[in-house]
Amino acid sequence: MIKSTEYYISLLIKHSRSDIHLLACYILRSKSIYEYIPLIVDIMIKHDSDAIYELLKLKAKNMKCRIILYFYLKTQLLKTNINQILKCYYLLIEINNISYYYNYKSNSNYYKHRFVNNRMIIKHLNLRSKNIKNMLLSFVKHILPVSEITNRIDFLTSPYTNKKTTIKNNQYLNNSLMFYNKLIGICGRLNDVPKYLQNRFLVVQLELININLNNKDYYDLLTGDKIVYIHSNTCKCMCSRDNNPYLLNLVTKKSNIKSNITYKNNLTKQEIKKLNSMFDHFEVIKTFNDIGDINGIRLNMIEVMEELLVRNIINSYFSNEMILKNNINEKVIINEDTSYERLDKVNLNNKELETLLNNNFELDENFYEERMQWHINNYDSVYNPESNLKFPSQLDQLKSIIPKEFNISSYIVKNGSVMKEEYTAFRIITQVMNIFKENRLPIYLKNYKIFIISEDCGLVENIVNTKSISKIKSQYGSLMKYFDESYSDLNKAKNNFLYSLVGYSLIQYLLLLKDRHNNNLLIDEFGHIIHVDFGFILGKYPGIYGVEVAPFKFSSEYLNIINIHEFKILFTEGFKCLVKNKELIPEVSERLVLNDLSVEDFVDQLISKSVGNYLTIFYDQLQYFQNNYYY
Repeated sequence: MIKSTEYYISLLIKHSRSDIHLLACYILRSKSIYEYIPLIVDIMIKHDSDAIYELLKLKAKNMKCRIILYFYLKTQLLKTNINQILKCYYLLIEINNISYYYNYKSNSNYYKHRFVNNRMIIKHLNLRSKNIKNMLLSFVKHILPVSEITNRIDFLTSPYTNKKTTIKNNQYLNNSLMFYNKLIGICGRLNDVPKYLQNRFLVVQLELININLNNKDYYDLLTGDKIVYIHSNTCKCMCSRDNNPYLLNLVTKKSNIKSNITYKNNLTKQEIKKLNSMFDHFEVIKTFNDIGDINGIRLNMIEVMEELLVRNIINSYFSNEMILKNNINEKVIINEDTSYERLDKVNLNNKELETLLNNNFELDENFYEERMQWHINNYDSVYNPESNLKFPSQLDQLKSIIPKEFNISSYIVKNGSVMKEEYTAFRIITQVMNIFKENRLPIYLKNYKIFIISEDCGLVENIVNTKSISKIKSQYGSLMKYFDESYSDLNKAKNNFLYSLVGYSLIQYLLLLKDRHNNNLLIDEFGHIIHVDFGFILGKYPGIYGVEVAPFKFSSEYLNIINIHEFKILFTEGFKCLVKNKELIPEVSERLVLNDLSVEDFVDQLISKSVGNYLTIFYDQLQYFQNNYYY
């Protein structure tokens, strides 16, 4: 049986023996590991592993791995223990060393080549320079027919060709690193701007980056495509009390697709110079305390910059951008009385809830097996669902206004968050998801990508075509009403909700995941519930006191969509599967110790403590009054 990537990484975690590391790293050479690079770097530091060092050096030939590795190694250089950061320092040097990637030979060698009726010896080829002999041989190759001679000429000219390719690759890397650092820097500047100005300031900032792209090559971490430019009209600041994350949409294209369409800069050099000067003044003016209305002055400056940029924002090759912006950023105003009326309808009283749980937990064995088999037979549709929304998705709207050969990559740019914890959650979710897939269990999880740029900054893949439950409740009043009005095949949407609710309930229990208000819970185009924002895991909680004590969040409203019977069946099977494979998730394996209880009894306790939990309801109410997140 072929072992998974997680299995060999777990060997690296458990063992410090060099022979085991050599074997595991040899096998990992042929596997995709970019999602695990931060973990592998941590293991390398912990065990001082030379085998892992060589593995990472090899994988750095890939541009995506190279960028991710570069940023994470830089975060490790902040550590105070010099012995721990030495390998990171040397590896950073290796990544930036052009000669490493193409194995240049500096020593002088003789190269003997036998031709059909001739022998020749070419001595002392300097493979590091743009040798005139190499250039002449390259010319000869292009005028000769393909033969053994041209193959030999290829060998001689490859160092010259490779050097040009290497220089281009290094420029590609440096451009991309600078690009992502600029995106992260915007978050910090948004902190100094009043809320009502932030979206306008963000568009100006992103357009300034667009102008300075100068049609250079930039690497998109999500798709591996080349970034054409930032679609600033659909970017916006996200709702957050402390930090200022923002939504970023990039227009990308495959590197092998030729297209003359580029970002159109309609500004003159003088106007660009004026813009950059005004932006510098915008940053400096906040330091003057003796000026009365600083925000008013900054508003005027933003308006002037917007006037300069308006031709770039509107007169690009998109014709209906402003219409789309209005569609995506639409605000729905509802009657507040409706939301309070809705709460009385969906919440069950204590006796009804207790009766429901007691009745459903007494499962008939035949029914259990029959329903479990039905869900297993439905496995193929779990990770390959078809959208059955009655209205066009946001992504479809975006794609309709860009050229067909282009794509959209969407991120949340975050600053001020502990990205290491977000990444830990992502990695464990990925491992658990792969365990379920290998065992063909119909349990759904979404492992959206996380890219660490620095210790407290990073990029998170935006899950497109989703709405937060908070927004759904504000517009529709209840989840059930949303499902009824939004999905053409209601049963499929309900099943998808069930499969994902089971998956994320298990994840909440394993990670001790907190801060589960309805703005951190999304519903996608298929009906899945998806959790986001994993800043509070493994015992951490927001505030000075942990209110959320339930093993997982299970609103009594969910019982209007799913059957608790079906939930328990799938939750039990998922829990059993994780217990059998707990060696693959060592960080949370202690959460799978049952203390002499059977799995069934243990699961019963977890569900009983979670469904309609009072403190969960209290936390939702608290978030409503503090941040206006609907519940």
